[in-house]
Amino acid sequence: MFGWYYLIIVTFFVLVCLFLLFSPLGQIKLGKPEDKPEFSRLTWLAMFFSAGMGIGLVFYGTEEPISHYMISSPTGMEGTN
Repeated sequence: MFGWYYLIIVTFFVLVCLFLLFSPLGQIKLGKPEDKPEFSRLTWLAMFFSAGMGIGLVFYGTEEPISHYMISSPTGMEGTN
């Protein structure tokens, strides 16, 4: 029902993030000018990948068995009583 709305919002957020990444605003440092980042870019990418995999495993780890349970018999076959 709200799929189009969700798609527009996500697209907007991705475009804003890309704008901030490539604009001069993306060069603003958080902290003191002499501070070094705590994590490298490769580490950040690894953390984002791990978070994505983790949420996928948490979601599908519970969704898949429940969906198999809800489908009691193969399509087109009658159960025997």
